[in-house]
Amino acid sequence: MQKFKESVKLQSGTQIEVTQRITVGSDQRALAYAVDTYFFLPNELLINPDTYAGRDFQKHLKTYIRLGCPARTLEALAAPNGALEKLRRTLLVLADETQGKENPQKLLGRYESAVKRMALLYQRSLSMSVKTLLKRAESMTDAELHASIEALFTSAKIVRSGFRDLRLAAESCEERVESHAFDLCNEFISISTAKAVSRLYERLEGRCANVVDRFWLEEKLYRESRYPGTIARSSADRERVLYRWRAVKKYVESLLYFDVRRRDGETLLAHSLYGAAAAVSMLFATIVAFVWQSRYGSLSLNLFFAMILAYIFKDRIKEVLRAKLLRRFREWLPDRRLRIMRTGTAGTEIGRCDETFDFLSSKQIPPEVARLRRDAKEPPFSFMTNGRTEQVFRYRKTVDLAVSEAVLQFTERQFVDITRFNLSDFLRNIDNLYSSLPELDLDEPEPARAPKTYHIYMAREITVDNRRTLELCRICVSLDGIRSLEQMVAPMPL
Repeated sequence: MQKFKESVKLQSGTQIEVTQRITVGSDQRALAYAVDTYFFLPNELLINPDTYAGRDFQKHLKTYIRLGCPARTLEALAAPNGALEKLRRTLLVLADETQGKENPQKLLGRYESAVKRMALLYQRSLSMSVKTLLKRAESMTDAELHASIEALFTSAKIVRSGFRDLRLAAESCEERVESHAFDLCNEFISISTAKAVSRLYERLEGRCANVVDRFWLEEKLYRESRYPGTIARSSADRERVLYRWRAVKKYVESLLYFDVRRRDGETLLAHSLYGAAAAVSMLFATIVAFVWQSRYGSLSLNLFFAMILAYIFKDRIKEVLRAKLLRRFREWLPDRRLRIMRTGTAGTEIGRCDETFDFLSSKQIPPEVARLRRDAKEPPFSFMTNGRTEQVFRYRKTVDLAVSEAVLQFTERQFVDITRFNLSDFLRNIDNLYSSLPELDLDEPEPARAPKTYHIYMAREITVDNRRTLELCRICVSLDGIRSLEQMVAPMPL
């Protein structure tokens, strides 16, 4: 049975991130879902078919698809048959194979996947442990909290030490495959530990600060000895440290992410429609030629003028008919087609994503979505919007993925779909940043001013198999970006 979960949050001043987590069943072999996003735009923003096109929206749209990392307890990682023991056995096997004649490139992929997997498992386990501890912290006494923190970071230290004890086995593999995966993953583990400790320190607001400081300092001293480049010596070093952390994080987490590449060329349906339009227009020109030739002969001035007119109208018929056919079959003709491929493989496609960008009339909006928007109007001013239309821009995405053990690898059978919408183009026609308030108080020395804001409503219709859910968000925007994001209708569980 599939499980679906979605979250919407602000990513930056002009960007919204939507994350969907879909967990598939153990016997499922394929996953298909569709998401329709409707932006209800005030006419004052001047975003309409005459001023805005789908290709403009594409320029700032980011789509990522990755696997979900499984959650394990720290104790399970260090158990006799846990992830650490499996990594140790894998490294021993790979060390033996590096002495043989196996392709070094295949060994490199297997080696780096094994080490990255351990680093990701540790990060997820530690993050979940800290999250669980924080939920329980308010109901615990200081003595209980102190004991829980000690137990948590002692378990984490056992896992880190167990991983670092495998350095010699990893180095014997890296001599042949020419990799630095172990050091990069070890740095990833160390920084992840520091981030988890810092989060705990901030959320506890001074409770058990001594024990938290001790664990943080211990890991800092380790990084100073092994990875001094991760320590910011001054404020000017922070940018360099952040860049390094992002590079390491991207390298390790690449095990989870799929490559999303644009597919070139038109679809078979589009080529068929183009061919049908060309065939009808050519049929018209051929009929004109046959009729005039039978009446006036093959060499005559009348036939000459008839052929010129026939070819003029042939081109017009082809263009008009093609436009009508494309509009009629719009639902099945994506504006952009994406290929979803396994990272690090050559041409191994595991799915596709089709995207469509268009403006809709009020009659084209699904009744459920239209009702959702209508019910969101703010009383008592809802009557003021009667008869005034909004521009409705739709972004449609359909995804088809193959589900197999080779694709899912070590994950918990979960796909994570991340979409980032950049709304900066929607704000470019706001005429001024501030507007004066009415002078309600004559004692005010000068008229008060406030940001000039608009409301954009974002409705989403999610369909997974035959199940569907709706949600609605209100986005308050001004010339300087998004001011707030409010979820008005939450999606029902699927």
